[in-house]
Amino acid sequence: MSQGDEFARLSVTQVDSPRLERKRKVEEGIFQQLQPLHLNVWFETSPCWILPLVSNMILSLNFPQFDSLSSLLTSLMTIPGGSLYVNVVKVLGKESTLKFSNELVALDSLNLISGTFTFLVNVMKAIRSSKQPRFLFIMDRHSRLRSLPQFDFLLRRVKHSHFGGATKFESVWCCGGLHFSPKYTSIRRSLYSYLDFSIRSKPMLSAELTHVSHKELIHPLALGINVSMPSDFSSSGLGYRKLGLGELSNLFGLPHQYHRHVSMTSLPFVPLQILDGLLQPAILQNFGEVPMIRPIRKRIKLSDPVPLNRAIYLPTLNRYLPPAWSKVDLVTQKAAKDDDAEVAYEKWNDRISLLWPAAQRFIPLFRKLLLRRHFRNVFKDFLRFLRRRHSKAFSGYLIRRRALYAHMLRSPRTGGVFVSEIKQSKDNKALLVDINCGTKGLISYLRSSYHRAEASPFPKNSSQKGRLWTPGRFEYYASSW
Repeated sequence: MSQGDEFARLSVTQVDSPRLERKRKVEEGIFQQLQPLHLNVWFETSPCWILPLVSNMILSLNFPQFDSLSSLLTSLMTIPGGSLYVNVVKVLGKESTLKFSNELVALDSLNLISGTFTFLVNVMKAIRSSKQPRFLFIMDRHSRLRSLPQFDFLLRRVKHSHFGGATKFESVWCCGGLHFSPKYTSIRRSLYSYLDFSIRSKPMLSAELTHVSHKELIHPLALGINVSMPSDFSSSGLGYRKLGLGELSNLFGLPHQYHRHVSMTSLPFVPLQILDGLLQPAILQNFGEVPMIRPIRKRIKLSDPVPLNRAIYLPTLNRYLPPAWSKVDLVTQKAAKDDDAEVAYEKWNDRISLLWPAAQRFIPLFRKLLLRRHFRNVFKDFLRFLRRRHSKAFSGYLIRRRALYAHMLRSPRTGGVFVSEIKQSKDNKALLVDINCGTKGLISYLRSSYHRAEASPFPKNSSQKGRLWTPGRFEYYASSW
């Protein structure tokens, strides 16, 4: 590495190295249910006002510019990313009433307008028939004007960062017949709050790469730029990648149910944090909220705690279990157990015999059968693993092993020829490794204190005491199950 490359790498580490974040700010409040209204949606390019709407806010949703639902959907499909707005209209149409007429314009309803200033002037001419038209207007694109034009209503700037957003989106809004102040927040977020760190980034070793830091805000017209972020897979401690559609959808505040309908052509749109920050206080401070009726709950009287020396009632068995099975002197602070240590069977025997005294002599037999059954299920799982991983090799291996055992019964001296033939096969090397590891694990499990001699699934033989079972002997007895 040259001296210039080394200096570039060090400069990246010193300038953009991740630091400890400050304590995260939070806001506390009460969720308020907005008063449902008759809403008229006017849009020039994209109906951004329908994105933050939910069914409990709507009495009726009217699109005065269209005469039917089909004409509305056809118009939406012609705009870039129109599939997002089509699905939002379909979701709202299932839970709310959609209307397409100019009759509701003159009623006491709220007009939501999005577009340019020229479009706003044309809409104002259509709703002048109302005595006090109530409307809320916002420009549906990113616009950073140096000076605001003269207009009949007071134009104001709005930024995404004022509502806790992480983009540099700016726009202009105004209202008529409404008196409210936007719901700003003191929380300031960066791209770090919206990054998905489960997606691996590329190592960043050069400062010449065009990127934006994870501590900054992203420009709404440059959403495809690389973003630098902390990474453990880079020598400089930083990685870079482009934001995914899921991260961009969260960045603009879109609900999760609409994420699969988002594409790069539908971005950018007016962030929902801005739309919520304008729409919610406009409804609350001018139309009120739905009163929350809290039902009176009855106090539940808890039963007295059960003393330790009292028998426990088991409703399923309809019996009382005395506490004699759980002795205090048997309980210690040591929670671990050695592999060769004996299991306290007497404790569990007492728990059963206290309920059924006559079952004392049958407990060892039941335990023996259950342990055999359990080991048989474990061995079947082991065979399923071998069949799933080595399908053809395992079937051929079993055929050769059966031929080997049949030949050893007739001529034991020539059995080693078949064993060497099986081991030399390339397909069986990985299979033999899995079989040896599996059989060793099963043998260790059988020789533990949980499986006593009377519970072993193998036949007893006095000549084999203290002798480990070989894989071949293990398969021979297991094949007879």
